[in-house]
Amino acid sequence: MEMDTTTILPWELLLNTHALIGENPNRTTAYDFTRNNEIIVASFRQAQLPLPSCLYVHCLHLDPSAFSEIPYVL
Repeated sequence: MEMDTTTILPWELLLNTHALIGENPNRTTAYDFTRNNEIIVASFRQAQLPLPSCLYVHCLHLDPSAFSEIPYVL
């Protein structure tokens, strides 16, 4: 079940510490560059408790198999 994104985010949420490789564009989407000047895209998808919320990471011109390890939240 997807949450209404017009509501105020709660102060508390659970976060999956491993990011998911894939696109999930929404109003939280941010763009930046990797150290190799590739465009990297990150989006946050909030889940209703007790489910964990997720961070999605995607490189526009990079195959997902090129990630040497699963991205994670520090």
